Amino acid sequence: MLKLISQKTVWILVAWLAVSGVGAAQTIAEVKVDLGQTLFFDQTLSLNRNQSCATCHNPTVAFTDPRKNRVESAASMGSDLFSIGDRNAPTIAYAAISPEIYFDETMGRFRGGQFWDGRATNLLDQAKRPFFNPKEMALPDKSILSERIKETGYYIEHFPKVFGATVFSDDETLLAAIATSLAAFQKAGFFSLFDSKYDRFLRGDYKLTEIEESGRSIFFSTAKSNCSNCHRLEHNSYLLEPFTNFGYYNIGVPANQNLRSKNGLGELYRDVGLDRASGVANRSGHGRFKVPGLRNVAATSPYMHNGVFRQLKTVLEFHDKYNNPARTVNPETQATWIEPEIAEWIDSESLKAIALENKDIDALIAFLNLLTDRRYERIIRH
Repeated sequence: MLKLISQKTVWILVAWLAVSGVGAAQTIAEVKVDLGQTLFFDQTLSLNRNQSCATCHNPTVAFTDPRKNRVESAASMGSDLFSIGDRNAPTIAYAAISPEIYFDETMGRFRGGQFWDGRATNLLDQAKRPFFNPKEMALPDKSILSERIKETGYYIEHFPKVFGATVFSDDETLLAAIATSLAAFQKAGFFSLFDSKYDRFLRGDYKLTEIEESGRSIFFSTAKSNCSNCHRLEHNSYLLEPFTNFGYYNIGVPANQNLRSKNGLGELYRDVGLDRASGVANRSGHGRFKVPGLRNVAATSPYMHNGVFRQLKTVLEFHDKYNNPARTVNPETQATWIEPEIAEWIDSESLKAIALENKDIDALIAFLNLLTDRRYERIIRH
């Protein structure tokens, strides 16, 4: 399979197989998943044949984008090697757990979907979009994607095996097959390993240190940090927890003005988040973004939807400032916190908690480090 992929992507795939600890033939038994893997690493499916899904979701660094892109990895650069987006590329590990987007009447807010703003209903919907985004893979239309697919013998041979002889009959049918294959690959077990120290602790295979136990207690305490109010899915179980309720909230994140100065959107632009998604604008407040899962969070800096913070300590102190009058300064800049990008719709009730001490912040960081998949423990970014 390697010889069928652009040589520029071989190093990524080889490194991925190394960290996964298995060979493709051993792990990917079904042709659909194999197709998805090949598509995921195929740079020929971008405008300038230089970008694949793995470029922005590199599996060797917890499926994030390690490139600096003139903005310290806050956002990704497109196939034209100039265009820069306005949001941080989220890890896609554990993304398959997210349900299709829906309005939860009990919570009174939307949950699920894909992307920071939920504009993709599910993985199938999400998989189609980067090919045609001008700031991503930038193909002009579906017909060009079809032409690129038909250049590769592997695809010509294997797509009909999975999707039938008519799969190449029209561009829309082929696009659906491509999306289905990519979604199948993302649902494969190695995207969601659940083998972190925390999981090993739950199985009795790891003993928490004193500070890790303290952090665990603080994290799950609704009377203290209230972290688990948004960063916990199953309140009746600790197993297979993605550490997100998949809801959408405005927590007052400031704009990343350095990013805006580079991508051309400027100081006056406002990212309304969920309100960009079709059909939800009348049922939500501006500036709500999807709660990210905390799996591998210690290895996936920078943070927030726009990459405005670089350290976990900053993220935690940012949350704590709503309840702690002593938290007046951003620890990264040593300057006063910047005002929220969209201040009028902040979910204040969800942010209420007891003020934390510095030792509590340290303990929470120790706990969050526990959520790192075993293969990424070596790249934890404190």
